Amino acid sequence: MPLTVAVYNVTLEPLPSYAVVGGEVRFEGRLTVDGKPAPNETVKIKFCPYEAPELCADLLTLKTGSMGEFYTIWKPTHDMACKTYYFYAEHEASGVRSGFQAMSIAYPVRISISAPSRVIAGQGFDVSGKLEFEASPGVWIGLRNRRVKVYCDGSKIAETTTLSDGSYSTRVSISKPGTYTLRAVFEGEFPYTYAYTGKRLYAALLGHSPVLGVAGASLIAVALYAARRKRRA
Repeated sequence: MPLTVAVYNVTLEPLPSYAVVGGEVRFEGRLTVDGKPAPNETVKIKFCPYEAPELCADLLTLKTGSMGEFYTIWKPTHDMACKTYYFYAEHEASGVRSGFQAMSIAYPVRISISAPSRVIAGQGFDVSGKLEFEASPGVWIGLRNRRVKVYCDGSKIAETTTLSDGSYSTRVSISKPGTYTLRAVFEGEFPYTYAYTGKRLYAALLGHSPVLGVAGASLIAVALYAARRKRRA
């Protein structure tokens, strides 16, 4: 009796080089047998700290669709952060595996910014805030000794280092009057992700009202002076 040998092949679409705790990772691939779709088969997504299948553990169990496809969304958890893992797909019945793919898991990061809403053009003012990472669900800890850059409408105007509690502070100035957007940026450094935030402010000329302008402010001053003189009379 002739022996029939089925040839299975499982592929896993490329994964991102890193993912963020709580963010979405898309696992997608296809299973074929003798070059044709293999529907209703069990495929497992596995992961391990090294490229060694004997060290791997099951992460997800999926069923192939009518065209042999499998797909799911997965969210990394905090206990996986600060590490790099190797992932692959395995057909349960045959043991056929896809190639390994490395993906690092990073902590979520946030940054705040505080600055006046109105400043005087050419005069210095303070910009401050805090850089933090989420160490566990709802628990944010300051990131110390990290570089924070401050931008004004896309141009860098300052760079400083966070203190032990993650706070930062720097003094800046804006030379011309107008409305601007300040941004505080942390460019990311594994296992911490990129973070930024922004704030709008108005830079006015000395003695200039942002709302009324110099002429408007002068008219108000004349009106108040006239009212005082009238009361005295």
